[in-house]
Amino acid sequence: MIIGGLGGLTGVVSLLFIKQERRSKDLDNETKTLEVEAKQSDEWRKLYEQEREEVKERDLKIDNLYEEIKTLRNEKAQLIVTNAELEVRCTKAELLRCKRPGCGQREPQTGY
Repeated sequence: MIIGGLGGLTGVVSLLFIKQERRSKDLDNETKTLEVEAKQSDEWRKLYEQEREEVKERDLKIDNLYEEIKTLRNEKAQLIVTNAELEVRCTKAELLRCKRPGCGQREPQTGY
């Protein structure tokens, strides 16, 4: 009687299939959700790798600029030393320059 009220054997089988179809749809939805999440994860990973490459390139540029600054500072320091030496030579030559050229009485006396 209960089976007859449910539509006979066909009704019982359809109730079992409805439950199974519902599980199948839930699994399909879950699979689709996982696929979407996997795609998003791949996109985020690609973005991260791209950003990481950009950071590496930027770091390399910064390192090169620091190296160039170091080289320029060393060159500047060397030029300062050379300039100081030339100033000393110029001052010495200025002090030893004869104020009366072409005569035997040199002024200032150098001791030669």
